[in-house]
Amino acid sequence: MDGRYTKIMHDNSSARGSTNQNLYNFEDGQAVLQDELFLSEKWSLTVTEDNQTYMAGIPKEGELAEIEENFKKIGINLEFT
Repeated sequence: MDGRYTKIMHDNSSARGSTNQNLYNFEDGQAVLQDELFLSEKWSLTVTEDNQTYMAGIPKEGELAEIEENFKKIGINLEFT
């Protein structure tokens, strides 16, 4: 992945955050630009026993707020920055 996330260019894709970003695969040690994005609507969120949070994938617009609200309902104050 290249390029910084740009909020006004949000992509609603789990593969990249904003449309200014490109996805690459490595072949024989060389970065090769992908013509098509891996289209998936999956992402994962893990909370460890010591309350560290790890997330993989890019949530769609509005999903972070929904996650924060669901955590608040069970007594966990989680804020994504």
